[in-house]
Amino acid sequence: MSIQAKNVSPSCVLLGNFNPTIFHPSWMEKTQLFRDEEIEHAEINLIHPDLAIVKISGIDFRIERQRFQAITADASKEDLLLDSISGFFTLLADTPLNGIGINWQAHFDLKNEKLWHEFGHRLAPKEPWKEICEQSGLKNLRIEGKNPYEDNGNLYITVEPSLFFKFGVRVELNNHFVLKNNNGTDQALTLLSQHWKNAQKDSSIKAKELFKDIKD
Repeated sequence: MSIQAKNVSPSCVLLGNFNPTIFHPSWMEKTQLFRDEEIEHAEINLIHPDLAIVKISGIDFRIERQRFQAITADASKEDLLLDSISGFFTLLADTPLNGIGINWQAHFDLKNEKLWHEFGHRLAPKEPWKEICEQSGLKNLRIEGKNPYEDNGNLYITVEPSLFFKFGVRVELNNHFVLKNNNGTDQALTLLSQHWKNAQKDSSIKAKELFKDIKD
């Protein structure tokens, strides 16, 4: 049986200049994307000029002065995540942005130590390290490639041990786009609309390709 993706979490990151204190559930209500009871039961972990951490309807929002992130571990909330970002930054249309990441991550349970080491050896063979250090093993791997959707950006792939499974691996793909101007949110929202669905689907396929020769 092939190794399957688990705990799949789509996310989006925006880079620019933000005011974290804006992102209170009472303000989010203005988008009319969330029901009254969802606003009422929102989890407010922190609202501060430097950092806001809010969870509403299964979506985790983390906003810093130069970074906005929205992520969900609930596949049924993916459209709501996308709509919330569009709604927020349509209201905040003058927000200066310089980058956007359409991201996907998942955990893969390799079940046992043998397969775990086999996978690590496949990505980072131990032979070159034998004369340098003892008991070498893959701890963290980050690969940079060309953005498959636009010329102005990169694809970053991260592979590291999973926190969910003893013999597991976390794989993250970040489709990063560099914005040509920072005069507002139009370009970012257009890229998000154009590429979100394909980026999520393609990222899943690419991640599973890493495990194609590993059988549990």
